[in-house]
Amino acid sequence: MPAGPEKAVGIVAATILKDANDKRWVNDSGMKWYRAHFEKYLPGADIGDANYLLGTQQGQILEQVLKQCGDDLSRENILKQARSIRGLSLPTLIPGIAVNTSSENSMAYTQLQLQRWTGTSWEQFGDVLSAD
Repeated sequence: MPAGPEKAVGIVAATILKDANDKRWVNDSGMKWYRAHFEKYLPGADIGDANYLLGTQQGQILEQVLKQCGDDLSRENILKQARSIRGLSLPTLIPGIAVNTSSENSMAYTQLQLQRWTGTSWEQFGDVLSAD
């Protein structure tokens, strides 16, 4: 924003996150949940700071790992479960993007959605891209 949003029209970027400030997500159930969560735990903070959103997602991934662990919280089982996440759809991810890990790939995010800046918001285009 400092240089002026009109200076960036047409720029292409990739994302995994819904934008908390984008009106397109105002009625989205995942973003409604996030805004309520944000207001409760981070009152007065900048909801547009995507670091908060990403941190919330990391917490949700940890929650999933711990659920998969059950009562076995050994290092070995935590690693096994962290590398065994399949199709975890988080409420603030762009539709079509899910968390998938495996014994060969422990990266939580291996998909991206391209988007183009219109001057006022990001417009997603094309299919979700995958590292697969």
